[in-house]
Amino acid sequence: MKTLTKLISLVLAAVMMLSAMAMFVAAEEEPLFSDVKTTDWAYEGIKYATEKGLMNGTGGGKFSPQG
Repeated sequence: MKTLTKLISLVLAAVMMLSAMAMFVAAEEEPLFSDVKTTDWAYEGIKYATEKGLMNGTGGGKFSPQG
């Protein structure tokens, strides 16, 4: 029983480490537009719309979120 508990603890620790690493990698993502930061609240929506071809921005590497 002790071995099973140790194994489960090891697996959970590995999952937590991988999750933390994934968040770090996501934080280092290159912005799609020079005027939209990866930390902006709308970034994921803008990224989705851009990747699906729904929006292209306003040109010159800008999205103009306030425009």
